[in-house]
Amino acid sequence: MLTNLLLLLENEQERKQFTEIYQLCKNKMISAAFQICHDTDTAEDITQEAFVRMIGIFEKIKTMDNIRLLSLGIVIAKNIAIDRWRKKKAAKRAEERLKTNLFSQPAEEKYLAKAQKEELISAIYTLKEIYSEPLMLRYYHDLSIKQISKLLNISYSTAKQRICRGKRLIYKALKEMEK
Repeated sequence: MLTNLLLLLENEQERKQFTEIYQLCKNKMISAAFQICHDTDTAEDITQEAFVRMIGIFEKIKTMDNIRLLSLGIVIAKNIAIDRWRKKKAAKRAEERLKTNLFSQPAEEKYLAKAQKEELISAIYTLKEIYSEPLMLRYYHDLSIKQISKLLNISYSTAKQRICRGKRLIYKALKEMEK
């Protein structure tokens, strides 16, 4: 692990300095990463990545004292571990959502739901226009009653009343269709 990191440095003096930093921080960084990821191999990978990042800012850190170097190494390792944990968690959630979306409703149920929706829409259109318009705007276009009243140029209470009456008429019509 260390030899690969040393290849990233330019001269022997920097390699020697980095070896000292590595020996100082390695175990504490692995421990900090392990506390988050709970896996030894992953903690070692995280520590390796943290050291690569430290090499990227080597000019700034080579003059730091040991306590600051150790703190910096631990913070970098913890941040990498947290980032990996979040990505893993997000991937699991996305996978679960995908599974529930794919298997939540069989094709037959989807077809029946679509047929019922089409039947409901055709029943709405059999009503008088004063009832069908507010119903379609409310339930098909998802407009609020306030928006419907403005769009149809009627009062809020009138729009609400027409929706209620339209729903009652639809209910009666669907009951008759079932018989």
